[in-house]
Amino acid sequence: MRKLFHPVNLKAAADAAVSFVPVDVTLAELVQAHSLAKPQLELELRLRKWCDPVYGFGHESAWTISSIRLHKAAEALIDAGYASSTVNRDIQVVYFF
Repeated sequence: MRKLFHPVNLKAAADAAVSFVPVDVTLAELVQAHSLAKPQLELELRLRKWCDPVYGFGHESAWTISSIRLHKAAEALIDAGYASSTVNRDIQVVYFF
């Protein structure tokens, strides 16, 4: 059993969690911010089709896009002629976010 050197203030910890405000960003905004922070990865170019505001998920909240929808979109890309290795690479990057 781990010995605590000082008491844990559970009330303060619980109260701090209440003050957390989630940030709601679109997938396009999240990818763009990541690309600004790490331009050497060039993810914005790779994810351009995923972030398109009309045909992709660019206008949707990044936190509400389900893995089921991403999987269906990946299948549609493969059906449209994209190489499965390219789609798999893209989908892994999208899941990263």
